[in-house]
Amino acid sequence: AIALGREAILAGYSVQFTTAMALVAGLTKAHAEKRLDEQLLSLSKARLLIVDELGYLPLEPHAADLFFQLVSRRYETGAMLITSNRSVSEWGTMFADPVVATAILDRLLHHSHLLTIRGDRYRLRAKRTSGPLTAKAASGGTDTQPLGWGGSSCCRKGGSSWCRSLCICGRHRSKHSTSPAGTQIARQSARRDCPIRQPKSARQAWR
Repeated sequence: AIALGREAILAGYSVQFTTAMALVAGLTKAHAEKRLDEQLLSLSKARLLIVDELGYLPLEPHAADLFFQLVSRRYETGAMLITSNRSVSEWGTMFADPVVATAILDRLLHHSHLLTIRGDRYRLRAKRTSGPLTAKAASGGTDTQPLGWGGSSCCRKGGSSWCRSLCICGRHRSKHSTSPAGTQIARQSARRDCPIRQPKSARQAWR
């Protein structure tokens, strides 16, 4: 969704991005403060509104009514791009109101393109391709800890030198990992530069 939004910006269109949870929370707050119309007007200005991760987390009460007002405001006046892990048949359950969900889908699906993406998520695919790293604790013990590139286990082991090295490799990877090719470049570079794979004397400079 972000990549499509970027392309729209390069083509000269105004784009606004938000997650579904942030969107509903903002609308709920605006409604409570008697400024819902102002908030809806603000969300109607961009030529493309991207709503990411709809359905990933439970929505707040009255989310269906608020989301319906937004969709109705933008209907045939501005484009919307919505990502969700729920099929359209589940939207009635997701919004806890099948009638309003049907009205939302009626407007969204008119003039729209519905894309279904199947297969592994790109993060898991990259993880499976790279495989885990096994690092020896700085104390010299035999205990090992498998880690992905910049994995969360690294953050939990904050005191050791090998953890700091992994964090550096993780940051190095993030600068290049915007595409599958970038991930491969970062992986090769991290393997070459990672102090875990170098002699102990070379690792000292990373501390």
